[in-house]
Amino acid sequence: MPPDTVFLDSNPTKHLPRFCRAPLEERPAFRLTDRDRESLKVIYDDRWITAELLQDFLSPVLLTQRQQEALAKLIAARKAIAAGPQSSVRAQRTKRQMWRRLEFMYHHGYVQRKKLSDNEPIAYALGNKGADELVLY
Repeated sequence: MPPDTVFLDSNPTKHLPRFCRAPLEERPAFRLTDRDRESLKVIYDDRWITAELLQDFLSPVLLTQRQQEALAKLIAARKAIAAGPQSSVRAQRTKRQMWRRLEFMYHHGYVQRKKLSDNEPIAYALGNKGADELVLY
């Protein structure tokens, strides 16, 4: 016997649109951090910038002593298991996090996206909310 009511649950793994902003109710939760503000300053200075260049211009994330010790243990354990270089794994993770933060800033109006061709990376420019944030910061 079928149930009396059917609940249609939204798909939690639904992807956000790439080059048009998501509707307000579908946007992910987002809070602007100091590192995001620093990236907005870099985008403002360079007008158009790719995620790879932005990552190079931003200052590295400072770790606490406890985080540094945990990272050293993790690197030592991975080196014991695999002989491959670990720096490329960390660089890919950081790049992925940078793309994710830029995606959130795009959908919330802090940056603009432009892609010239399929072979070129996405370029980012300052959006209206990003300019307002820099004036307030």
